[in-house]
Amino acid sequence: MDAKTIIQFAFATLLPVAACILLTLLRRHTSVAKMPNMGWQVLVGIIFGGIAIYGTEAGIPVDGAMMNVRDAAPLAAGLYFGGPAGIIAGIIGGVERWFSVMWGVGSFTQTACTLGTLFAGFYAALLRKYLFDDRMPTWPLAFASGVVAEVVHLLLVFVTNYDEVVRAFTVVQACSIPMITCVALSTALSALALALLNKQPLRVPRIDRGVAQIIQGRLLIAVVAAFFITTSFMAVLQTGLSRDDAISQLKQNIEDVRSDILDVERAYTSEEELAAAVEAAVKNRHVGLGGEFVALDNKANSAVSGSGWIPTDAARYLAADADAAEAGELFSTNFLGVEYYAIYQDVGDRRLIALMPVSEANFARDVSVLIISFMEVLIFATLFLVMYFVIKRVVVRSIWQVNGRLGEITNGDLDVVVDVRETSEFSSLSDDINKTVGVLKDSIATVQADLDMAADIQANSLPDITPAISRRDEFDLFATMEPAKEVGGDFYDFFFIDDDHLALVVADVSGKGVPAALFMMLSKTVIKMEALSGLSPDDVLYKANVDLSEKNDDDMFTTAWLGVLEISTGTLVYADAGHEKLAIYRNGTWELPKKPNAAVALATFAQADYDELPERFRFRTHTIVLQPGDAIFQYTDGVTEATDAEDELFGEERLVSALNDAPTADPTELLPFVRERIDAFVQDAPQFDDITMLGLRYR
Repeated sequence: MDAKTIIQFAFATLLPVAACILLTLLRRHTSVAKMPNMGWQVLVGIIFGGIAIYGTEAGIPVDGAMMNVRDAAPLAAGLYFGGPAGIIAGIIGGVERWFSVMWGVGSFTQTACTLGTLFAGFYAALLRKYLFDDRMPTWPLAFASGVVAEVVHLLLVFVTNYDEVVRAFTVVQACSIPMITCVALSTALSALALALLNKQPLRVPRIDRGVAQIIQGRLLIAVVAAFFITTSFMAVLQTGLSRDDAISQLKQNIEDVRSDILDVERAYTSEEELAAAVEAAVKNRHVGLGGEFVALDNKANSAVSGSGWIPTDAARYLAADADAAEAGELFSTNFLGVEYYAIYQDVGDRRLIALMPVSEANFARDVSVLIISFMEVLIFATLFLVMYFVIKRVVVRSIWQVNGRLGEITNGDLDVVVDVRETSEFSSLSDDINKTVGVLKDSIATVQADLDMAADIQANSLPDITPAISRRDEFDLFATMEPAKEVGGDFYDFFFIDDDHLALVVADVSGKGVPAALFMMLSKTVIKMEALSGLSPDDVLYKANVDLSEKNDDDMFTTAWLGVLEISTGTLVYADAGHEKLAIYRNGTWELPKKPNAAVALATFAQADYDELPERFRFRTHTIVLQPGDAIFQYTDGVTEATDAEDELFGEERLVSALNDAPTADPTELLPFVRERIDAFVQDAPQFDDITMLGLRYR
């Protein structure tokens, strides 16, 4: 194959690749992106149909056959842009090939080429839809798809010319390697180019591969390996059979001619008559279609063959090859520029050599191996598709069905029943999952009952507005706590230390759920016990820290705010342990003053470490005097850290705005109003933290 032919093949191979790249960029970066999909499919189909026409009209002559890479165009259109584009390109290229005989294109492969191009378009469309799930194939699968399409094309040459098998074989033998290679390479290079253009990995990471992709890869490797093994075995076997058949024919024919010569020797007495008779016997016999006999004298000075007397040098060269073999043993020789299989027998002082062209001897082998190889490609491709679709339908689809049901169960719907019964294994799996979910439902019901009881206990541990409080007309008091889970770590408390002193507590335990609830109960008890002893708020927190930091192996902690209101004077003394700012209502406006110190949370440090802290981090008592009409509002971080769907916090500014927008400072109306503002802000976002609020208006 000369340089010009190689360039022609390279151009024809790369033309569909370039079209794939340019059309992808066109679709991505121009107004063509707004074109409806069907219009885009038609445009792509027409363009690749034109490339298929170019493949027909710019045929490449090799070994007396006209070759092309036409089928790569509909394959690329269908595999990379969509089924309709592939079908349109195949129809355009196929129809043009049918009518191209009118202006001089060869008619011998007219039907085969037309059907092959049509097949390539429909084949690509079916692969994209059913094998690749409307996605572009990886380059190995694209290469294999190109091989199968071109093998079908070349087999059609045999099918449509069964009455001219020798000519069909000659054409296919010349075209098979370059055409299959170029079509497959063009299809694979298009896949590689588009993967790079779309910044996709050339090899899908193992963690991202689905079952279907793994099955595709493993099946492809198995099919290719099986093809090469069986084809190699068949080639070796057919070579042996062809050789044995050649030996059989040569021996039979040389024995017949030898018998004729022996008969001649008995009938003639002069050497001249005998030589003429031998020459006649040799010329009148042939081996197969293209074989002949050569008779040499004892010194190879003269030789005669079926085509007449031959040059002395050729005769001596033939004699030398024969001398290297035993009589009746097959040997190879180059006689007058043609490769032959040969066998000789000595007849008197003459050597009789039977010759059969190697090409003729191997013809049956070559045809058999070629046809069998093509059929194996189709058989293994069909086997690949059948196995893949069966596995995809039975295994992959069943896995997705099971995963779908499990997803619903994971999202909390325990009434979902898994009923996937494509195989006995999936039936057993479905039954096992349903049994597991049943046991899980029973366990959850038991746990839920315990949690409901715990929630009731926790709710009952929080104080209600008792008659002793409601009949006091010096103040209005109200508090709420909404846990994020069944039980929470926030709590509030209020109780009389004596008739003139009311203790107020708001606290937040670290964590959620049952552990936080247990630590909350302990914290509430400790703070109330110390406060009832009459200590100042800072001493109460100090004593509580001593108690809570002991045996705190799980490193739980509590932020807390403790205030004691002297009811008769409105004097409020308070201290906090790492808690939120206290909101104060005066002169008709709510404010959130800066905290006077930065005390640490309870149980954050062991007592010995707390005693070493700088003064600004220790518990300190602060005093404010409430005037009639003033109010306070204390809360936990679940208020200011309430989060919407965009992860934005409610924050202190929205809290102050909500407080000031409230129609009254009466806590029974104020707290629900603030809660409504929080709900309006977070909307459908889930509640991640407990929300606790306490309000008091001094009257």
